[in-house]
Amino acid sequence: TGARNHRNKSESRSHAREIFYEIHDEDEVRCADCREDARLEVHHADGDPYNNDWKNLVGLCRECHQKRHYGD
Repeated sequence: TGARNHRNKSESRSHAREIFYEIHDEDEVRCADCREDARLEVHHADGDPYNNDWKNLVGLCRECHQKRHYGD
């Protein structure tokens, strides 16, 4: 679900993690970009931190997450 009734970005990020890990097994996921087995951060593919639709959530390692936001 992509409900946008969160009061702030922190609350939305927490909800995004919950949704992501309801779909993906926390022990078996790899970074969507580099395929490394690492602790993942949940990235909002469309850039909207309030859009927590499961199709908009991408698991990335910290390095790849930074690259998606700020480039190389």
